[in-house]
Amino acid sequence: MIFLTSDPHFGHSNIIRYMDRPFESVEEMDETLIKNFNRVVGPYDTLYILGDFTMHENYEKTMTYRKQINCRYIHLVCGNHDRRFYSGYPEAGKLPPFETEKDYLEIYHKCTQFCLSHYPFLSWHGRELGAIMCHGHIHANKRTNEINQWQRLRRFDVGVDANDYTPVSLDYILDFFEKPLEEIFS
Repeated sequence: MIFLTSDPHFGHSNIIRYMDRPFESVEEMDETLIKNFNRVVGPYDTLYILGDFTMHENYEKTMTYRKQINCRYIHLVCGNHDRRFYSGYPEAGKLPPFETEKDYLEIYHKCTQFCLSHYPFLSWHGRELGAIMCHGHIHANKRTNEINQWQRLRRFDVGVDANDYTPVSLDYILDFFEKPLEEIFS
């Protein structure tokens, strides 16, 4: 199964205050996020993190968080707090933290195109044909996705702040856009 998430900001204590996250400490936040990730994403699933994995520019700290996620296939779509330093480590004889690092990516699932970016777009490739824009960055709440659905705008914030601090599957996103409006706003 394929899952998406964004903006965990591992190790970033100020994000708790900035985004009013319900945690007493950065350790509690990190532990909860890791537990939530591992609860839904299996070892042979694929997880795309759409940016802002951690605030650390340190390989060892990044790998500490990465190794705690029990998913073998993790891809990073870089955000504004991610540094390209991750990709230099194979030359230094170290394993890269992620399978791939991209700035933007398009994938297909059940005949639907998904455009993956850290940043939300106003328009995206395939929009008129039903493609879904998945993003993070804005730290919105669930209501933002519901408003997009109500407006028939196939754009979904996969960030942890909008999804109970848990990754969402592509199937979940597809089902979300197929729900009748009455069900969304009941």
